[in-house]
Amino acid sequence: MNLVSQTNKQVMEKTIEELLSTDFVKDINGNTMIAFNGVMSQDVIVGLGEVLRSELHHSHPLTIVNRIFAIYVEMTQNILHYSNSKADSNGKEIGLGSVLVFNTPDGYNLVTVNQVSEHQKALLTKKCELINSMNEDELKDHYLQKRRQSAESESKGAGLGFIDIARRSGQPIVYSFESSGDSKFNFYLSSKILIG
Repeated sequence: MNLVSQTNKQVMEKTIEELLSTDFVKDINGNTMIAFNGVMSQDVIVGLGEVLRSELHHSHPLTIVNRIFAIYVEMTQNILHYSNSKADSNGKEIGLGSVLVFNTPDGYNLVTVNQVSEHQKALLTKKCELINSMNEDELKDHYLQKRRQSAESESKGAGLGFIDIARRSGQPIVYSFESSGDSKFNFYLSSKILIG
């Protein structure tokens, strides 16, 4: 099944077709399973997630399905909460962005795209570089340390999402920024999940 949806073309001034032809996405050798561009509400995340789980259940055991689904949730929640481009939904500001899921010869590749500020760009670069510099044991220790900090401060997440993505995928976080003018950037985030 191929679910492709296009809403709010102005999300990042790019259509699904334009996103699929960017260098960042073109490098992914795979078939598009899901391509969505628009308001990343909780309902959208759940709906697309159900489609993804359903498709994965046909080919993989529950452990693999759950791992891919958990990465999908972390990546899409990042758009919901932190995208610099927002839409109003019943009085709540919800992030705008894109999610793409590809079936590749060696597994799956999940990509999200959303707008960030220059300040967010600097923070995200630092966070991704730190995570990518760690081995499996260091990532586990870093995750546990952040969880303790989160519990003590009662803050939302404490930056656990990207660590969780790297731990569950077992691969480095791949990311890129593209200037969209006015000190704003399109943040491309990719997680590869190898199967087999």
